[in-house]
Amino acid sequence: MMDTKLSTPANKMGEPGWIESTFSMRVCNRFTENKKKTSPDPADPLCQCGKKKSCHEPQYLQNDDPSKPWSAETHTSESPTNAYGEFEFVGAAGWGQGQQKLRKYVRVDYKTEPRTLVDLIQKQWKLGQPKLLISVTGGANNFPLNSNLKDVFRKGLIEAARSTDAWIITGGSNSGVMKYVGEAVRDYAIAEGGSASTSIVAIGIATWGILDQQEALTRGSRPAIYRMNQQEQTGPVRLDPNHTHFILVDDGTTGEFGKEIQLRSDLEKQISEQGFPWESDENISTVCVVVGGGPDTIQAVYEAVKNKTPCLIIDGSGRAANILAYAFTKHGTYSLTESAREEIKKRLFREFKDSDLDKHQHWIEECIKQPNLINVYKINTGSGVSTVIDRAILHALLKAKKDKPIDQLQLTMVWNRVDVAKSEIFTDDNDWEMAALNGSVRYAIEHDLPNFLEWFIENGMSMKDYLTEKRLTILYGKIKQTSLLKKDGEYSVTLWMIGQIIQQLTMYTYEPLYLSDKKRFNKEYPLTADNSDHNIPLYPLTAVSDSDNPDPDIHNDAQPQFDPIRELFLYAILLNRQEMARMLWERINEPILAALTASKMLKAMACKKYDQDPQKIMMEHAK
Repeated sequence: MMDTKLSTPANKMGEPGWIESTFSMRVCNRFTENKKKTSPDPADPLCQCGKKKSCHEPQYLQNDDPSKPWSAETHTSESPTNAYGEFEFVGAAGWGQGQQKLRKYVRVDYKTEPRTLVDLIQKQWKLGQPKLLISVTGGANNFPLNSNLKDVFRKGLIEAARSTDAWIITGGSNSGVMKYVGEAVRDYAIAEGGSASTSIVAIGIATWGILDQQEALTRGSRPAIYRMNQQEQTGPVRLDPNHTHFILVDDGTTGEFGKEIQLRSDLEKQISEQGFPWESDENISTVCVVVGGGPDTIQAVYEAVKNKTPCLIIDGSGRAANILAYAFTKHGTYSLTESAREEIKKRLFREFKDSDLDKHQHWIEECIKQPNLINVYKINTGSGVSTVIDRAILHALLKAKKDKPIDQLQLTMVWNRVDVAKSEIFTDDNDWEMAALNGSVRYAIEHDLPNFLEWFIENGMSMKDYLTEKRLTILYGKIKQTSLLKKDGEYSVTLWMIGQIIQQLTMYTYEPLYLSDKKRFNKEYPLTADNSDHNIPLYPLTAVSDSDNPDPDIHNDAQPQFDPIRELFLYAILLNRQEMARMLWERINEPILAALTASKMLKAMACKKYDQDPQKIMMEHAK
């Protein structure tokens, strides 16, 4: 049968029709009667896809080979998706407090290219790029967590997401562990006052065929209305009102769970492989957190381990998580002992009956062959919240990269945990070359990590060698557009321009170095990968790279000298970074003059700010 999607002309992203021309849904095109399940209406038998015969289009009722088992591969065809856009939850208790009311969603084919979904998420939905991906998998049915575990899970998960600008990915339903995640996201949004800048991205990836109110999501009116009643649910699955985005995976079946697992795994891998632009060759880190769960959870962990994703198993949360935790704690050298293997079989049968026990046993044994990727987290119920789960997540990530100390360092910087870096990475076992830390130094400066920058300086990093004029120009160029340093429409900055701003802020009482030589300081450096710290050699100021095209007498003793600590201090003041500025001020040659200059600049900047909160902060810092 011809693919109906192929006849649709392609549209550019953002244009009307782009989603329909890019994403598909699945339609059963060969009715195959299900002899094992009885339809409530004998005159309207069930198809093996899960739908009644009457729900099929007339042209799809013909089947030349009715004895052939139904499969999505051979018994479905693609059509342009008919469910996407925005929808609003109505009737959910406490929903909407501190959060945006509209949620974005899309129904997609189970064979959708992950790269296309990444484009949708990052460009169409404008979510940008995370620094960490937290994939939460586990129990889809409502199950009680003891108050201690629930408290640790919610607080630790949110702290991990908040401190790292992470995205959280779950199954997206309003039940089980997904509901706990949603409530944690909601409670954090309420506590933070609902600011868009502090909201946490929680993406639900669910199977389309198990959802209720599919008709509401496919209607032409936008935004769609999704109703939540407070009665106990026994039928189709409801979406969780506290997730922010939804990807609904369709393979043409109805009532079949777990059809999203493979695409979700592939999408998480694709997001991870995006990496940080101009930041590091390292991928975005991903961690899988396992709470309870059934057979699908074991498959999800298996897929995660195949993708080299570290997994954190919450021991004591029940079912699949407890079985996985037992298997890992009882394994020998990369394999299970015979007694442990028999015990796992018993536990699998007790929990899941005859649901593909051999397959699940195989997945578990494959997982424990990668001990660096499996981590068991057990809460000591007798001593309260003694260990926070966010640190357990970080340790799982560090363990997975135990042979790559520079990648471990990047992780601790993303988490802003200099204490962990000092105790576990900056040890005698690792012989650091300062040149190898160029990217880390720039990350610390750009992302306002004064504790890390202080450690680098105190342990031998020469800022005079590191901070060339080119690097400083690029740092200023990466500042987000503001009314002060970079106006709308400006995409490049020179030190000459920065010097003019500093001079104006100090009312011409301070003449910056950058205004001493226009030819020298009015150079632009595009923000490209070629200008990352991986491609800028470590040159001291007396031997600037030829690529910078310096004047031959630029470092003549008669000329003003470039003082890296002073220039970074001014950079920190212009960005109103108090802790960074104070750390640098303690190392500056003329501290009194620097303090007076900074105070004058901050007061002038406060007068130019229209928002009351930044204005008050700047005036406070000026004191």
